[in-house]
Amino acid sequence: MQGMDLSTCPTVSAPEPRAALSASAALAGLFGLRTRWASRPATPHAHAAERTTTLAPGQTLRLQARTGQKLTVRSGRVWATLTGWPEDRWLDAGQSWVLPADGRLVIEGGGGEIAEVQW
Repeated sequence: MQGMDLSTCPTVSAPEPRAALSASAALAGLFGLRTRWASRPATPHAHAAERTTTLAPGQTLRLQARTGQKLTVRSGRVWATLTGWPEDRWLDAGQSWVLPADGRLVIEGGGGEIAEVQW
């Protein structure tokens, strides 16, 4: 516009760059998984955040697990296996598994319904 003094116009700054996604969040986005992050109260052994993901039947999620981390099935049914651990687990809604060792955790939606897991 002619004759407009731009020095009095408010400035608009560029948006802050987004933080890099974790590997699990990036995979979740690639495979259409819905992941929610929730803050947890500070406790000596608590992780910074709990993550909740939905899995369709047959859909898998691979995570790097830590000893003492808790996997909880909020709805549906999942199959879980941990590298180096001799037994796989089937977990139904309301069941949890405190992971006995560090390693690669693979979770797969089982049954005929969508499963919601928290870790």
